[in-house]
Amino acid sequence: MNGGRHINDGELEAIYTLYDALQLADNSYYDNWVANVGNSLVDKYIVRRAGIEFVLDSLTNTFRVASLELSQLPDRNDLVLPDVFDKFEFLESFTLHVPSTASISLPVALFDCPLKQLTIVSDSITAIKGSIPPNYGNLAPTIEYLKFEGTTLGNDLLKPLPNFTKLKECHLRKNNLTGKTPFFSNYRECYYYFDGNEFTEFDWKYMETYQDFETTVYNKPIMFPRLVNNNISGPLPSYINDDFFATFYEKKDVYRPGYFFYDVFRYNPIYKEYKEAETKGYAPFNITIEWGNECLEETENG
Repeated sequence: MNGGRHINDGELEAIYTLYDALQLADNSYYDNWVANVGNSLVDKYIVRRAGIEFVLDSLTNTFRVASLELSQLPDRNDLVLPDVFDKFEFLESFTLHVPSTASISLPVALFDCPLKQLTIVSDSITAIKGSIPPNYGNLAPTIEYLKFEGTTLGNDLLKPLPNFTKLKECHLRKNNLTGKTPFFSNYRECYYYFDGNEFTEFDWKYMETYQDFETTVYNKPIMFPRLVNNNISGPLPSYINDDFFATFYEKKDVYRPGYFFYDVFRYNPIYKEYKEAETKGYAPFNITIEWGNECLEETENG
């Protein structure tokens, strides 16, 4: 170092370890890692270097890693993600995009970091191997945005979610989630996206409790979990009908029940069942998909 503020020595070593293990020298996106992080960083509070964001630790006057984005890894089957995350005591945001031919285990120490944002996307169901680490629930005090996509981690991803009280968005798309959709009491404060899984049953408690919010319902968006392209089938509870929907939709002719089915249950058996029932004239209520004077048509891509 040439004096002045510099990167914390332990984190700098961890960065080099990641660089070597992930073979980032093969990717020009990360060419500046070695060249830049080894120099003193003077008179800069936040420094952006090829997927790394640093913040100043005022106690030690050193830069610490606050954000790490590994989204352009080489598509190789010998990549290793070393568990050096115990060094990143200030890490609040981590993004990992695993290429299809890789086979990477999730590092245990990652889930002890004070993460506010965690995004893990896999290009194939075999690219992330093993299970979710047992300390996954340690994210509870800080996590606000959570995304897992394209894994076989299954229902273990759901277990600690009720304790993630600061969560605002949860994207668990294509993770082999099965059974009945869990009920999350904070569904009015957090968006849940469960598209592309294998859920077979919907917890209608969401509908039963929604009326508890009747004093604020017209000022907030509909925030039921989205379950497009699962395997949920009917029938609906008998009390779910036009009158029930009308109790919390201010203008039934503007926001029809059909839009609820389209947005939540598209590409599920339950949606097809009630579209067929409608054409036969005995559906329990009109599920025409309307918004104002427009009609939303179902498309192949959802």
